[in-house]
Amino acid sequence: MTRSPEALSAEFLLAQGYRCGKASWWNPFAHQRRDLHGFADLHAFDPKSGCVVLVQACTWAAVSTRRHKILASPVARDWVRHPVRLIWILGWKKSKRGWKARGEPEFAHKVIEVRAADFDREEASDE
Repeated sequence: MTRSPEALSAEFLLAQGYRCGKASWWNPFAHQRRDLHGFADLHAFDPKSGCVVLVQACTWAAVSTRRHKILASPVARDWVRHPVRLIWILGWKKSKRGWKARGEPEFAHKVIEVRAADFDREEASDE
């Protein structure tokens, strides 16, 4: 993948009319990237509706792993309990359609919304 899932997600959100910014940062002392609340790479809001989204950007193959990580987070559970606060997982892969005119690969994406009901189902399956 030539561009990061985070960069592709930011472009996608801007094209949808969202305002977005980075929610992850590099910790030079620990030599690792830290995500907001342990899962969010980007934060975005829709200026028209007021909807606020925390975004986990990843490869297509990692979506399931990231979803389980989010469902294990008490912060994520509290976040989605409010109707205008959302969590999206944006998974990216190179498209089979080929290349754009500028010689860049095209990318396919899928958006998985994590909802409050998902946490209830996860708890029921653990029992």
